[in-house]
Amino acid sequence: MARKTAKPDVAPALCVPELFILADYARDDGGKLDILGGGWIDLTVPEIPTQHECYVVAKLRGPLDHQAFPREIVIEITHEPEPDDEEPESARFTLYLDQPDPPAGKSSHIVATIIVQLTMEIRAPGRYRATLLQSEVEMSRVHFSVRVADGPVRKNALIAPGKKRSTGNQE
Repeated sequence: MARKTAKPDVAPALCVPELFILADYARDDGGKLDILGGGWIDLTVPEIPTQHECYVVAKLRGPLDHQAFPREIVIEITHEPEPDDEEPESARFTLYLDQPDPPAGKSSHIVATIIVQLTMEIRAPGRYRATLLQSEVEMSRVHFSVRVADGPVRKNALIAPGKKRSTGNQE
């Protein structure tokens, strides 16, 4: 299925992503976004297959009409196929968002910060992409490569338990 890319002037009801990254750790500290190890593009794992925990961080700007703000978005992690492969292998994560509070004052938009901890099943080295979707429309994507380490891999001791959080803030 071909996807369209969201453009604010074409699809005004869609949110516009201001940020979409993968990180080792992230949290929303009262409106301040704390990200550690964010924006990685190379991932080294000790062995294949493996599981890798990461945080997906998105900051969405939406229409002032808070009723039009999305109730769900999808994060899709895809192992991009080699030329010999038939179909890409994907995992989809659906996030259900809390309805943001209507903005106070004269704000022209609503901003929501979404932080979710995911465990990715990695079955093969190669190129992957993480895609942010709203109503099957691609909002943003990031690419990363996975390789197997030649020797021991130091584990990041900072990965903390997390859960999906969304906050609707006025900006």
